[in-house]
Amino acid sequence: MPSKSKSMQRTMGWALACKKGETENCPPNIQKIADTMSVDKLEDFAKTKHKGLPEKKKKKKANESYVLSFEQFLKENKE
Repeated sequence: MPSKSKSMQRTMGWALACKKGETENCPPNIQKIADTMSVDKLEDFAKTKHKGLPEKKKKKKANESYVLSFEQFLKENKE
């Protein structure tokens, strides 16, 4: 599975380096990622190319997701 953003790709690369023991003093949050994922999964995320990726993935606004779910509700309950 490829990374969704450049920051995710860098984070997974850092976690992979921590898991392999290539870096010292890994932060606890990065170490937690490394401990919970396999080397293969980390490599899949870390090998993603940067071209065309956003710096960070955009989040949907809370209001936007509410409107979308409300529209879905209306479609499903039309009589």
